[in-house]
Amino acid sequence: MRSFAFEPELAQLGCAVLRSLALGVPENKIAIVAQGGVRQLCEAMARHRGDADVNMQAIAALCNLTSQLAENKRTICEAGALEMTVAALVAHPQHQELQQQGC
Repeated sequence: MRSFAFEPELAQLGCAVLRSLALGVPENKIAIVAQGGVRQLCEAMARHRGDADVNMQAIAALCNLTSQLAENKRTICEAGALEMTVAALVAHPQHQELQQQGC
């Protein structure tokens, strides 16, 4: 995600990979957060504010990272991800899956 940060298709795929890795495996969630994954997801959302698919994948990854791990919730909140999620919800009201993931 760092090497091609300004390519929306690659940002979307990178977010999707993190989303999948964070699904149900606590060790993966901890590792992703420890290695700066939250920052990368937030940066992808910030760089691609107008791309609903990038934002949807990033929000879904953030949701998976928070599941059952209070420390990850704190890290995500401190990174500004909540505000970015709300901004994405407002910016893309017609994108059904983004709306579902964001709520």
